[in-house]
Amino acid sequence: MKKWLLTGVGLLLAFASYAQTPQDVIVTNKGKRIKGTVQLVNIDEVRYTKEGDASGAVYTMKVGELDRIDYANGTQDLFIEESPTYLSNTTDEEIK
Repeated sequence: MKKWLLTGVGLLLAFASYAQTPQDVIVTNKGKRIKGTVQLVNIDEVRYTKEGDASGAVYTMKVGELDRIDYANGTQDLFIEESPTYLSNTTDEEIK
């Protein structure tokens, strides 16, 4: 009985830690917040997977529809509507 109880508690803790995995947050120009994992950011589009479906479909959104991306590590990309470029916390040296 004790063994089953410990197994159940272990599974519960494992599930709880998985459920609290940090996610990126994509914020659209209209204020919609999409939780997920950003896969790619380029000059035209952002590709991401939705929260809880990391191995599933990859979604695409045009950069012009975005306000910002708040990454799980605390960094942020801000998108400027008048320009096809975006501001990032990433430096040129980090990209190379």
